[in-house]
Amino acid sequence: SDFPTAPVQFTSNTSRVFSPGKVQLTVEWSAPPASQQNGDSLTYSVRVFQNDSRLSPAIGPVIPFPIWPDLSLTPGNTVNSTAVNGGFFLPFVFYQFEVTPVNSVGAGPTAVTRFLSASTLPTDVPTNVSFVSTASACDVSSLTCLSNLTVRFNPQAALNQNGPLLGYNVSYTLLSGQSNLLAGSPAGWQGFFVANTTYASEYVFTVPVSPTTLQPNVMYNISVAMVNSVGSSNFSSSVVMQTAEAVPTAPPANVSVTAVNSSAVRVQWQDPLLSKQNGQLTNFTVFYKRWDNFSPARGLGVFGS
Repeated sequence: SDFPTAPVQFTSNTSRVFSPGKVQLTVEWSAPPASQQNGDSLTYSVRVFQNDSRLSPAIGPVIPFPIWPDLSLTPGNTVNSTAVNGGFFLPFVFYQFEVTPVNSVGAGPTAVTRFLSASTLPTDVPTNVSFVSTASACDVSSLTCLSNLTVRFNPQAALNQNGPLLGYNVSYTLLSGQSNLLAGSPAGWQGFFVANTTYASEYVFTVPVSPTTLQPNVMYNISVAMVNSVGSSNFSSSVVMQTAEAVPTAPPANVSVTAVNSSAVRVQWQDPLLSKQNGQLTNFTVFYKRWDNFSPARGLGVFGS
């Protein structure tokens, strides 16, 4: 008798998603040719390594599973996650399987296979979410405002992405009691997607805020979720924020002028719609000029309405 003189031949590997964050792996191989087994009672020593970075197929330095240095299978030509790791492997990780045929004399040559486990949904949520709304720029002629919203948060650890990162979903809804400010605003949660494929320990992005999304000077609940190639994580705990004020986008209503005497008039008006005030009104400016005079109009500041 002699030890085996040929390695096994890998025939397949299967990566199956069991649940978010859990993957079942199965590796199969064929035995060395009978003429090169050189003995009976052939078993196999299996060693498994995982990549420590999850971002490259390179193995090293490696992290051995608790079954190190070997797992003897009798008589099998299959190993799965139940046998090797007590149940499951991690998703989106490069694993290396080393299988060595062993007979009663000793061990033969080792065969190696390496592959990426399947991706699953992210299993964590962004933390330390905060928002800053910057001052709005408004086009009074079109009665619209455009501001910027800066979102800052700590994304999930790379180990919890569980697949190629695509970006983040930002979801928002009016804070309870604010719905009367925005007539016609959509009910319930709204949102938008921000593409980002680079992982960082802290992520900051700025997005334009238009009248079709967030409105100026309104309080919202906002939360963030990570999106990978499989889908979205759960959303973070919502954070209350108030968007920045903007200039009013509607004129005073029901303006009227009444002569008081030969040198005075009374000008009256009503505040613009609350949804168009875009902040706390501080004063009004009344412009006036002679009807038959081409001189520039003069302005008079008025506090209050």
